[in-house]
Amino acid sequence: MKVTSDVRLLMKVLYYLTLIATVGMVAYLFWLTFVTIYNGLLS
Repeated sequence: MKVTSDVRLLMKVLYYLTLIATVGMVAYLFWLTFVTIYNGLLS
């Protein structure tokens, strides 16, 4: 029973880390795109 709960907790942590990493990556890409367009408009 202990092992099962540990594995479940580990899976939850991995899931949230993956979710955060994915959201961060998407936000980073949007930021890069925004900065590129912004610089293009300025110059």
